[in-house]
This record gives sequence, structure tokens and C-alpha cells, in this order.
Amino acid sequence: MSNVQAFLNARQVFRVGVANEGSRNRYDVSFPRPTGGVGTATFRDNVPSSFAVYKEGISYAGSPTASIENLPAQAFTAAGLNATLTKALRLVSSHEAKFDGINSYDRAIFSFGFIQFAGGSVSAGQLPNMMLLFKTKQPQMFHQLFGQYGIDVVAGSPRPDVRIWTENGTQVSGDDAWLYVMRNKQLTTAFIAAGNSPICMAIQIEQAAVGYVFPALKMPLDLGALGRIPASSILRSEAGNIALIDRTINMGAGGAGRLFKEAIDTLAPNGSLAQIQNLSDQRILQQVVSIGQARNDKRIVDRINSILNGGYSFAK
Repeated sequence: MSNVQAFLNARQVFRVGVANEGSRNRYDVSFPRPTGGVGTATFRDNVPSSFAVYKEGISYAGSPTASIENLPAQAFTAAGLNATLTKALRLVSSHEAKFDGINSYDRAIFSFGFIQFAGGSVSAGQLPNMMLLFKTKQPQMFHQLFGQYGIDVVAGSPRPDVRIWTENGTQVSGDDAWLYVMRNKQLTTAFIAAGNSPICMAIQIEQAAVGYVFPALKMPLDLGALGRIPASSILRSEAGNIALIDRTINMGAGGAGRLFKEAIDTLAPNGSLAQIQNLSDQRILQQVVSIGQARNDKRIVDRINSILNGGYSFAK
């Protein structure tokens, strides 16, 4: 039996039922849970969203058993995260998904996990990086959750390269691989199953830390004559740090940096470094909300308001 046939046979553990609901399809799937027993999930395609690109794509927020709230504190401390940074990831996950969550309808093609690591190259997302970290640190579990189904990843530049074996005996990579997973609901289900693995959850936390959290705290803001100043030297409070991490994960470092620069420039035009560093983090975040309202960007408004009203400390 060829390797391709072995992959196809292995995928049969993912059972997919489909029912037409007029303009969209409902998928009822089942899968072997990594911790034992059988898991189920239901999702639909043709997602009604202004960000929708792919009609075949789906949205699945994830299961309660794969919630970040169920993860022990050790998983965060093992990734080098203190209490504030852990709060940041919990906040982001509350707006994104569970560890087994999937969105495969927008320009990122396929996004997976508690902060929705993106696969598509246009988004420069970190799903390939997370997959490579998983394979490197936990090769046996990676094979159990992905490799035996013909899902692989190899190091590459500028990002690792995910590769998928198709039923035609060919291997697709890059964006073509994510498009294949998006359209193949058995492989979509394979990712849902993987997201229920405690090891996969811990890998997701580690990738979020190295890929987003620590870079967000080092992110420089271009303050003109004052030079490039680390954003976390200005937004030094718990709430400020959480906002930096949330916007970096959702918008990327470039978008987040421009957003906070605009807010600071509005509050302290031509201000000295001392004046800028003495700005209240609460005022900065309130100004970010105003910018989001002017842009008609509900994500900025809702998520920053959830920080402003979330009981986080603004003490610097």
C-alpha cells in the first residue's frame, strides 16, 4: 500500500455528515479525541461576514473543553509568561476562539487555534511556525495528530512550509495546502481534533509567546525626532501591556504600531519623551477607541473597550 493510500485510509476516522440548508451547508463531524473517546463538532460554510472570501470556508468557535480557561497556569509559566501576559492571552482568546477553533473563509485562508494563527501568506500569519514548533518539540504527537494524515511541515524562508498529500497522489504546499485543508472537511476536522490535545494547547501558548507577546512588548513606535521608542516603555500598565498584545495579535506589529502612534501623536503633539511617557494609559486607550470609531472598525472599538472596562490596572 502506498503512503498516499495510507494517509487516505487514516483520514477515515474523521466522519463528515453534510446537510444543505439553502444558501449554506451544515457539517456534523466526529473524530477520535486525543485524550480518549469520540468528539463531535458542527459548523457551516458560506459564512455571512464582510471579510468573507471563500464560500467553502467555515467558522467554528471551538468546544468548551478546549477553552483557555481550562488550561493550568503551568502551561503559561512554562512559556515564560507572567500573570499580566497570561491575562492578555486570555483576553485575546475570549475575542478569537478556543484552542480547536477554525476560520477558513477570509483572506488568511485557514486560521486555527485560540488566537487564530493564520495560514495564508497574505496575512503573514504564524500557523506554519506553530506547526513547525510542534513537529520539532513533540515529533511523536505531531505524527499522531497530523503526520499520519498526510499533513507535514518543513523549515523554509520566509516561513515554514506546510505540505499536504492529496487524494490524487500529489503534494501541495504553501497557500495551496491551506486551500486544500479549507475545502477538505476531513482535514479541517483533523485540526479540530488536534486542538483538543493538551500538548497542542501548550504549543499554541508557546508560539503565541514567541511570535506575538514578546515582540509586542519590544515593538518600537516611530515618534519622529524622538526616535523609535519601545511601545511598552510608554504603555507600562497592566491594561496598556494587554492592549499592545491584543492589537499586535489582531492587526500585526505594523498596524498596531501605527494605531498607537496616531493615538499618542493626537494626545501629545510635539511632546517630549517625558510628557509622552507620563500620558495616562487609560487616555491613550480611550483615544485608540476614538480612532477605531472614526475608522468604523468594530474590532478595535470592542476589544479596547473590553480592556478599559475589564478591571485591569492602569497603574504605571
